Amino acid sequence: MEEERLPSIIFSPRTKDYSKNKGGGDLKYYNNQWLESYRNDIVEHFPCIIQKISTNEEKFPNIPNIIKVTMKEKAIAKSHKPTDLFNSNYPIIGTGHLDELYIKMTSNGVNNLRNEILTTQIKSKKVNISKIKNIENYNIDDKINQSNIQNAIKNNEKIKLKFFDLQNDEENERSINTFINNYVTSNSNFKKINYSKNLVVYSINIDTIEKINEIKQFPTLKEISTFNKYSIKNEDDKDKFEFNAEVEYPDENIDYPIVAVVDSGISLKNKHILPWIFDTISYVPDNYQDNFHGTFVAGMILYGNKLNNFGMNIDKCKLLNVVVMPSKKSNSILTENLLMEYLEDALNKYSDKVKIWNLSLGTGYECGDEVSDLGVFLDYLQEKYEVRFVISAGNYQTIPLREWEPKDTIKDRINPPADSALGITVGSIAHKPVNNFVDVNCPSPFSRKGPGPNFLIKPDVVHYGGNCTRYGQMACYAVKSLDENGYVVENVGTSFSAPIISSILANIYNKLDENNLDLLLAKALLINNSTIPIKCDNEKIDLHQYYGFGKPIDDVDEFIMCKKSKVQMIFKAKIKEGEFIEIYDFPYPKSLFRNGKWYCDIKMTLAYNPKLDSNFGQEYCRTNVDVSLGTYSVNKITNEISYKGQIPLEKQWSDQYESQQVEHGFKWNPIKSYHGKHPNGVSGDGWKLRIDCTGRSNFSFDEQEVFLIIEISDPNGNDIYSEIISSLDEQTFAHNELSISNRHRLQN
Repeated sequence: MEEERLPSIIFSPRTKDYSKNKGGGDLKYYNNQWLESYRNDIVEHFPCIIQKISTNEEKFPNIPNIIKVTMKEKAIAKSHKPTDLFNSNYPIIGTGHLDELYIKMTSNGVNNLRNEILTTQIKSKKVNISKIKNIENYNIDDKINQSNIQNAIKNNEKIKLKFFDLQNDEENERSINTFINNYVTSNSNFKKINYSKNLVVYSINIDTIEKINEIKQFPTLKEISTFNKYSIKNEDDKDKFEFNAEVEYPDENIDYPIVAVVDSGISLKNKHILPWIFDTISYVPDNYQDNFHGTFVAGMILYGNKLNNFGMNIDKCKLLNVVVMPSKKSNSILTENLLMEYLEDALNKYSDKVKIWNLSLGTGYECGDEVSDLGVFLDYLQEKYEVRFVISAGNYQTIPLREWEPKDTIKDRINPPADSALGITVGSIAHKPVNNFVDVNCPSPFSRKGPGPNFLIKPDVVHYGGNCTRYGQMACYAVKSLDENGYVVENVGTSFSAPIISSILANIYNKLDENNLDLLLAKALLINNSTIPIKCDNEKIDLHQYYGFGKPIDDVDEFIMCKKSKVQMIFKAKIKEGEFIEIYDFPYPKSLFRNGKWYCDIKMTLAYNPKLDSNFGQEYCRTNVDVSLGTYSVNKITNEISYKGQIPLEKQWSDQYESQQVEHGFKWNPIKSYHGKHPNGVSGDGWKLRIDCTGRSNFSFDEQEVFLIIEISDPNGNDIYSEIISSLDEQTFAHNELSISNRHRLQN
């Protein structure tokens, strides 16, 4: 007999659970010692710096210059930023890689800095000096892809310019005006484009590479690049089968979830899809459209489960048809700036009604160490309009395709804009086997993998997007959906696993009751109820890079509900800067304490929307939240408390470099998910929950909202649900039930 479904439990911290962080430790030199040689090593490049800044100031008076500081590897943690040395006189205005800092500088400033480095006896500044590897001029050539620029000039395409944010409105305005006065003509079509509150770029027409070489000398110009082009994968040869099913119509009394399909357009000739189209916004003329891809995506949302026998318990969604992608035959191109205009316009019109937006398009190139400009823009839109983008990870198409388990390293990282920090990126796994190549539930040969920039977990989740041979043949291995005229057709790609996740997420959000209608909670529930469906014996393969946090379970109701023996607790909190949450009387079921030990099977998922700033490169995510649930013991003689983190299993990172914590410890990742199982039990007097929130160096924030889902299971099937409720009451936690909402509309 199936166990009864019960509402998940939401609870909040009490006032007494908040504590203030203590101050930092003693200042320590690099390798714990001071060497006078540090001074001379650092000023080695200062003659070149002084010469360049002097030359620039003659040509561009009152415009600051930028220098780059490189930190030693062990000194790149947030607490080691050289903020005492680089103060208001020569401030840090951004970062690139984890070990790079960008400093705003004048000729007077660089001379003063040199003297200070050579003579200071202030310990905090000497500590800063000991942890610097190098100081040099900023080299814009590192930020120019010459072949891309040459192709753009040849094709008369716009060039993208990015300037340093000087952290001063007056200086920024003077910098841009000086650039305009020196380089912009009436034919330049110089235009400002806002990607976010911290990222502004400019488009300009440039007709020669010589002009590029001229403007790159401007002191505050950070990057010269091109605007990306976005495409979708269409198949020309399509075997068609009749869809032998009656047309289904929405029930007018039901408030269905809505998914926006931002794509090539959904065909209005498909009688099975047409009744489910909520509305259409088109930015492409009808004669420039090819609706195959968009219709296939829509068909996956509505009929993918049925046509492919996925076995999911999920409601249908209505569709907002957003047409942005022109056909290849039209010779039109969807560029980044156009896509941005279309998205913002559509969101202005429908973000209040449509919260889940499916983006099954990509650029065809790998993500880099920093979040792409469009990824930043999508994050900005998600914050501004309170929506969530579900984005395909991209398809690797170089033959031969990747086998499983992969033996060779290939360039198959995710495509931008799948590197969005707040978006949900979706990879593909196989629903059918290809013998001796890729088996069921293994990553599809074409599905691009992570990590994202600065080791963000990407993709976030996976679903079925088809399989194929090593040479891309997909007959009998593809997923089925519908074409423009309602026929059943086949195709493969992450474009078609993403809409399944969009449908699941929209259903989760739509099922949340009115008191808990929150996109961050819906995302946390999606991740917590996802698992990686295979195991891998090869320790060199990081499954997170291919699966993210896994494939979601099939029954959407189970995302919201729980059972007596498997309880889903949702902890909702806001943490202010300088605070942490510590709960020593965590309501762990006492029945799981047997024979002097605690038994546990616990899954935890932590979700938060970090503060973001694109000026700081790999340090784009400006806040980090950590969680630990474990056992504590009290020494009966000294009353000292010892603690052992069980979920995640405690690791000593104090001797590890920042880069290792980022790569292997989920640091700065907006989603963290852990599973711990101790069938032999763990010792302790009780359980403690601790949540910490920290900001980057010199970054201040008011508060950070956090959702933590804690799933506790009793393998013996006992009723721990009632125990937890009783314990929450005894310990005076505010709590309530997360019930499934049944939203109905009365007929007019």
